[in-house]
Amino acid sequence: MGKINNPPLISIIVPIYNVEKFLKTCLESVVTQPFFDYELILVNDGSTDNCAEICDEYAAKFEFVNVIHKNNGGVASARNEGISAATGKYLLFIDPDDFIGENSLSNLAKTLEIDGETDMVILNVAFYYEGRQPIYFDNLINKSKLFKQNPLDAAKFLASLSNFSSSVCLKLIKREIIAHDNLTFSSLHCFEDSDFTMELYLRAKTYNYCDSYVYYYRKNREGSLTYSFSDKKYRDLLHVISKWVDFASANPGEFSSVIYNFFAYQYCMLVAGFNKLSRAQRKAQKSDSLKYSWILKKSSDKRVKLVRIFLCIFGLSFTSISLGFQEKFRK
Repeated sequence: MGKINNPPLISIIVPIYNVEKFLKTCLESVVTQPFFDYELILVNDGSTDNCAEICDEYAAKFEFVNVIHKNNGGVASARNEGISAATGKYLLFIDPDDFIGENSLSNLAKTLEIDGETDMVILNVAFYYEGRQPIYFDNLINKSKLFKQNPLDAAKFLASLSNFSSSVCLKLIKREIIAHDNLTFSSLHCFEDSDFTMELYLRAKTYNYCDSYVYYYRKNREGSLTYSFSDKKYRDLLHVISKWVDFASANPGEFSSVIYNFFAYQYCMLVAGFNKLSRAQRKAQKSDSLKYSWILKKSSDKRVKLVRIFLCIFGLSFTSISLGFQEKFRK
C-alpha cells in the first residue's frame, strides 16, 4: 500500500511502552485492514524492551507508518505527541495491548458516510481474555439516542450509561474539535481518559454510533494500568472527580447533569478501590472521599443506587470490601 498523498480520513495513534509481547498483534490488526485512507502513528514512549525495534520494522515496511521515539513521559504525553503529528480528519486511539477487528476501519468509514461531519462516533467493544473467546455485548447503545440528536441530550444519554466506557479508545473523534481549543491529555493523573472524555462532551455537537465490533479490549493483563489499584490511582481518580464536580457546582446549568451522572459511576469505582489502599492512605483519604458521596443521588442507575444504600448503612470501608475488585465496576 502506498502512502496517502492527501490528508487521510483517519489518524490512528498508538502510545507504546514495554508491550513487545502484544505489540505485533495490535499493529497487524491495523495494517491488514482492507481500507487504505489512514495513517498509523506509533509513539514509542521510551520503551526499554524491543518495542522500538518493532516500531521501526513496521515503519520501514509501510510508508503510512510514522514512528515517534521519545523519552518516557507516560501515556498522556505519548498521546499528545501523536495528536501533534496527526493530519487526519478523525483520530482513533488504540492502546498497544489491544487490537481492532476485521473490517473495522471500513465500517467506521461507512458510518462517516452517513454524516461526514460527525464530531464523535461511539465504538462498540468486545472483551478479550487470553486463551478464551471474546465476550461480545449486544445492544450496548441505542443509536437513535445519539444520531442527529440534540448534543446535550446525547451527552446526557451517554453519561447515564454505567456500561459505557470513559476510554478514549472507544471514540472516533474529529480532530478539529481537539485542535480548536488545543485540547490535550493531562499528564497529572492516571484517569486522563475520564477527564478528556468530559472535555469532549463539552465540545461535541454531533454524535453517531458504529454498531460493529471495532475495538477488542484485552482484560486483566498483568502489568497494565487498569490491572491494579494503587494509592496514586486512587488520588488521581479523586482529583478528576473533584475537578469536575466542583466545576459543575460552580457552573450550574443543564450540562451539570451530564457531569453528575458520569462521575457518579466514577465515584463507585473510587469506593471500590478504597479497600485497596494502604492503611495510612485510607486514613488520609477517607474524609475527602466522602465529601463527594452526594453525587450518587444524581444517578438513576440501579447499581449506583445500591452503592449509595450500602454506603449510607455500612460506611466506606465495608462497602468497598463488598464491591470487591474495582475492575468489576469498570465500565
